[in-house]
Amino acid sequence: TPREHAVKPQHKKTNSWSSSISSSLPFSELLNQLKLNNNNHIKPKHSNKSQNDIDTNTIENNIITSIIHSPRSRSPNIPRQTSILLRSKYLLPEISKQHEYTLILDLDETLVHVVIDNTHNTNKAKVIYRPNLFEFLSRMKRLYEIVIFTVSTKDYADKVCDCIEKKEKYFDYKLYRQHVTYIDGKYYKDLSKLGRDLNKVVIVDNMSQNFELQQENGIEIRKDADGP
Repeated sequence: TPREHAVKPQHKKTNSWSSSISSSLPFSELLNQLKLNNNNHIKPKHSNKSQNDIDTNTIENNIITSIIHSPRSRSPNIPRQTSILLRSKYLLPEISKQHEYTLILDLDETLVHVVIDNTHNTNKAKVIYRPNLFEFLSRMKRLYEIVIFTVSTKDYADKVCDCIEKKEKYFDYKLYRQHVTYIDGKYYKDLSKLGRDLNKVVIVDNMSQNFELQQENGIEIRKDADGP
C-alpha cells in the first residue's frame, strides 16, 4: 500500500492552548546562516560536543548553507514527470516550483517548549516560543520549503503548530511519529524518504540522534533553556 504522505497544514482554532515568548537561546544566531549563498558551499558540521557546550561561533561558520555537498547525502533528482505511483513511496509530494531548498524543523525543544497543566484535570497547555522564532520563520519561508518533522503524535503537533501559525502560515508540510523510522528501539528521521534532493535539504533538531542516518544534513541546536 502507498506510504502515508505528509499532511498539508490546515488552520484550526484551539481554545485550551496559550502561548508566550521564552527567554532562552534565541534563533538570531541562525538567521544569517540559513540564507541562500550559491557562491560559498560550506557543509554543515556535526558537533561531538554536548548540547550545552556547543560553540555558537562554530555554528555561525558551519551551520547551514543552501546546498550541502556530500557524496553520502546525495540522492537522485526526481524527474518532474515522475508518476504518482513512484512518488507514493516518499513522504512528501513533489516540491513546488517556487522552492528549490527544503528546511526540516523539529518541534519540541527546538521551536517551542510546551508545559502541560493537568491540575484538576484541566489538561491545559502553555506553548513557550524560542526567542526570535517568528522572525526566523518569516525569513526562512522566503527561501525554503519548510517542513515540520516531529516524533510527537499528529494531534499534539497540530495543536502546537496552530499556536505558532495563529497570525501567519509558515509550514508547507508536517510529518509526525508515524513517519519516523524505528530501529532497535530508537526513532530516526530518515531524510532519504522525503523524496527530495538531499544536496538541498537541511534539518535542524535539538537531538542529533534524530538525523543520525544523514549526519551531513543535520544541525544540532541547543535545547530550549526553558525545557526540563
